[in-house]
Amino acid sequence: MFGNSWCPDCKRAKHFLGKQRGPYKWRDLESGPDAVHYVEEVNDRKQLIPTIFFPDGSLLVEPSNAKLAEKLGIRTNASSDFYDLIVIGGGPAGLTAGPATPNRWRPRRARAQRLP
Repeated sequence: MFGNSWCPDCKRAKHFLGKQRGPYKWRDLESGPDAVHYVEEVNDRKQLIPTIFFPDGSLLVEPSNAKLAEKLGIRTNASSDFYDLIVIGGGPAGLTAGPATPNRWRPRRARAQRLP
């Protein structure tokens, strides 16, 4: 991944890849003219960052998290229409709510929805 430390899109992409445990190597454009030249070469003489190269030879330029997830094969849609329990939030209470909730207290049918 080529980018700059001050670039918010680069920070977002690094955060996403780190959170999803996607391995990457960081190359700061301020590290030297070779990095700048390489990015300009693949982007029609423009410094578009982040520019992310993949082992299969493909690249993504200024990708959204959705595009990164698609490229990495991460499923972003619910796999079922109905769930017994849906927990919103990943704090300590949310993490323990699923296994600690007895079956009789769980909703019978909850429709999976995409939240805004």
